[in-house]
Order: sequence, then C-alpha cells, then structure tokens
Amino acid sequence: MKEYDFHSYRRFRFIDMIVDCYGFITMRLVRDYFGVSDRYASEILRKYMEEEPGNIVYNFQEKRYQKTPFFRRAFT
Repeated sequence: MKEYDFHSYRRFRFIDMIVDCYGFITMRLVRDYFGVSDRYASEILRKYMEEEPGNIVYNFQEKRYQKTPFFRRAFT
C-alpha cells in the first residue's frame, strides 16, 4: 500500500467510510466535515478518484459521487 501523509489518509478514509455506508458522498459533505472550501473539497475527491480508480463515479444528475459495483475499502 502506498504511504500517505496523515491528513490525506484521514480524508481518504472518511470518503471510504461514507461511500461504503451510504453508497455516495457529496462535495458539500467533504467541505463541511473538514472545514475546507468548495474548490479544495473537489480537489480531495479528485485525488481520491486518482488513488482508487473505479471506486466512485460522479453522477451529474444527482450531483454526487456514487459507489460503483467495483468499490472496495482501501483506507481502513
């Protein structure tokens, strides 16, 4: 497994947990939980998608990132 700095690991683990439990995550939830701007919340989600391709996809109609059938928790 790749090594991550504490903050990145914590953010990715949060995304993993929320997506696994609820099946989706929104930029707003990331923004509010970590107290970051919309732009930075979007960047966090983009980086997660780069690190774990195929785990989540953006649904343009629902305006949220959704779990795919190939999802697996990578940050436990």
